[in-house]
Amino acid sequence: NFFWHRWLNATNINDKNIMLASGDDGTLIRSTDFGTTWDKIFIGLHDRIVSMNSVDNKVFIVTQFGTLFLSEDSGSSWTRVTNLPTKNIDAIEFFDKNIGWIVGKDNTLFFTENAGKNWSKLSVKVKIKLAAVKAVDKNQLILFAENGEFSKTTDQGKTWKSSRIDKISRLNKVIFSADKNRIWGVADDGFVVSSDNLGGTWNGQHTDARVNLFSITHLNDTIYVAGADGHIFSSDSNNSKMKWITETSNSKQDIHALLTLKKEKKLYAFGSSGTVLFKKLDQ
Repeated sequence: NFFWHRWLNATNINDKNIMLASGDDGTLIRSTDFGTTWDKIFIGLHDRIVSMNSVDNKVFIVTQFGTLFLSEDSGSSWTRVTNLPTKNIDAIEFFDKNIGWIVGKDNTLFFTENAGKNWSKLSVKVKIKLAAVKAVDKNQLILFAENGEFSKTTDQGKTWKSSRIDKISRLNKVIFSADKNRIWGVADDGFVVSSDNLGGTWNGQHTDARVNLFSITHLNDTIYVAGADGHIFSSDSNNSKMKWITETSNSKQDIHALLTLKKEKKLYAFGSSGTVLFKKLDQ
């Protein structure tokens, strides 16, 4: 019974049968059968889990107070990570099993090339309230702020360029396309943004319902966005003027995380009051 939990993050391990969702009170749920059944896992701290990042069988989670936990068995067991270059973590992002970045709450940024055994402090000072951290490849990293500002490096943090996405009231989630050539993001007031050149220029439009949007995902050429009061929308990403179709969720709970399973052709939605929904997709 997870009715009092709010799921904020979700991930699929290696596009296989294992799924994880995390959120309030240091709690995760884990499924090994594509979401048919779920087991509850407690990490040992009653802190909200604010971010989750998986690479191969490794999963990293960060709590609201900057504590980092690591699982090396696809989320079955968890260990608190203490050998870090900074005590409080805002976010962690790994491009592959060796290359990753840490953003510290003390406005610092660190880089590793050996799976976290050693960390190098980068010259940039992160002075923004983070909405997302995204690795394009081993050299390129983009930091997104809630107000639409973003900073990008193409040389592992040696130099940075900053810009801004216009008309953003609050940016909530950012994802890449599978080939890492496109970026999509969702914001408050039903606003969806996209860039075909890794942030060089941006397009933006509103969904039919002007609700706050908290999550976004994709399957093949279809984009799915979700947010307040159970609203879920879909659109063909190849259409320059995207037409948004309402997906009936039969829920009034806020949807904070979306997850698609390519092989299973399923869309999962996770949200407030322990909400876990799924739909078989016709793709």
